[in-house]
Formats: sequence, C-alpha cells, structure tokens
Amino acid sequence: PIVVSWLTTTVLFSQSKIDSLLTQLPNSAGKERVSVLSALCSEYAYINADSARLFGIEALQLVGTEPTGIRAQILYGIAITHQVQSNYDEALKYNEEGLTIYKSLNDSLRIADLLN
Repeated sequence: PIVVSWLTTTVLFSQSKIDSLLTQLPNSAGKERVSVLSALCSEYAYINADSARLFGIEALQLVGTEPTGIRAQILYGIAITHQVQSNYDEALKYNEEGLTIYKSLNDSLRIADLLN
C-alpha cells in the first residue's frame, strides 16, 4: 500500500509539473524558453523519450554552441532519452560532450553526477 501510494503521488506530481511547463512554453522566449524546454526534456525522458528529445534538441538549438552549464545539462537530458531507448552509442556521444563541457568549467559536482 505504501509503495502504491508513493508511486501514485510521484506520477501525479510529475504530470502536474509537465502540465505547468507545457502551459508556460507558448509564452516563453529566450533563456526562459531554454529553461522550460530543458525541464520538459528531463520530465518526459522516461514517459516519452521521443517527445523529450524534441524538447531537448530545440533547447540545444536555442542555447547555441558556447560550452555552458545549461548546454551540458541539455546534452545530458538528450543522452537519457537515448539511453531509455537502448541507443547507447548516441547516449554516450551526448554524455561525452556534456562531460567535456563540465570539465572545461571545472564543475566537479556535475562531473560526478554525469559519471554516476
């Protein structure tokens, strides 16, 4: 009973967060849009990897090629979508690019998260 209750609460909270992000998306621009898209990529990763990846790719296009923490975070989100679908070579490619960015930023906490 406790596990079922926890699972139900987790799913409902996640759906509520997704609904909120989807409501924000049409009116968002710039950094806010990147943030919403990145969050949608993370939230959808285990629900619908294809949709999650589309959100991540749009965020990646908007953020540009500069090696920033947000770019690395988006790359990690996209990597997870590939991992969920057993596309391990693609997942590794995105993870390695994110890891390279975190190393250049000397972000040891994010490096540890990504390697975990």
